Amino acid sequence: MHVPLDSISRTRYKPSRIANGVERYRARAGLGVTLRSCWRPGLASLIWLCWAVIGAAQEALEPADKSPSADAMHALVSAAVMPTDRTTEAAKGPILDTGLEAEGPDVAKWLRPQLGLVAEWEPEADGVEILNFDADVTIPTYPVWGPPPPMISFGFSYTDLMAPADLDLPPALYDFTLGASWMRRIHDQWMLRVMLGAAFASDLNNTSSDAWQLRGGLFAVYDWRPEVQVLFGAVATGRQDLPVLPGLGVLWRPTPAWHVNLMMPRPRISYLLLDRGERQHWVYVAAGLSGGTWACETQGFDDRFTYREWRAGIGWEWGPPKSLIPLPGQGIKFETELDYVFGRTFEFEYRSDQIDVSNSLLLRTGVWF
Repeated sequence: MHVPLDSISRTRYKPSRIANGVERYRARAGLGVTLRSCWRPGLASLIWLCWAVIGAAQEALEPADKSPSADAMHALVSAAVMPTDRTTEAAKGPILDTGLEAEGPDVAKWLRPQLGLVAEWEPEADGVEILNFDADVTIPTYPVWGPPPPMISFGFSYTDLMAPADLDLPPALYDFTLGASWMRRIHDQWMLRVMLGAAFASDLNNTSSDAWQLRGGLFAVYDWRPEVQVLFGAVATGRQDLPVLPGLGVLWRPTPAWHVNLMMPRPRISYLLLDRGERQHWVYVAAGLSGGTWACETQGFDDRFTYREWRAGIGWEWGPPKSLIPLPGQGIKFETELDYVFGRTFEFEYRSDQIDVSNSLLLRTGVWF
């Protein structure tokens, strides 16, 4: 590895760390291998067990679902939060058609906080293996200006990066996020959606100002037809390589069995495979961009590290009757996805080298309740 001489003036020089940098890295890596050997074999079993226990408890204890009317759901769903974590996913638009009828909405239920847990695993390719764990909480606030209320979200992400020592990649990456969003109708056919968030992304060795990021977005949503919505806007990602992404796309529900989300940068097409009333089974195909930027320490210097990859795959979703936006309070939702991952690249802000990794697979599992 080579560090350009002109980069020394732009970083904080730490001579005491250069001499033993490799030794410290190997020590951390050795400890990481020992810890991983303890908990990784039971990870999948633990996720499935938690899902089964929670699902059984909900079915046994929860009373009959009182779903809100279409108008009430449209008002509540408009406040859904666009993801503001390290992954740049598609903005999911307001509901188009619920197909549900009820005597009245159980507003308290639909305004409950929602917890989400997601685990991802990319098996070894070129000596690089990646594990990622995400947890986030979405909290509706009091609707001071009427429905929909502002939404507050908290998130944490941990990435376990296992790679050969000679690559000098950070072995562990952390991401702490705080965000808020709000949507208001400004015209019969137009809605405005605002998202704003802050993140602290670091390997916890470099905790300088490089770790702080501003994330968010601004969208205009146009109700073209009852089953079609068009979105225009932009997303601030906090990434070093792609700081701003355009948010353009169409949300279309041609039939109750099809949900077509052509929103960049992560489109998805879903099909209703089985409908059991309060629970539905969906299959989908999806693609998009993933990765992120973190402050890190490499070769004794403070730097910024960026990982970029593209995904394309298929998935299965089990949960309550869905809209194009997941609503807090709907009940438990489970999702699993298998992706083909390509275009995998590691980059540093000050180091001159770029590390390309072979294509791989990705297994993603998540539960929301």
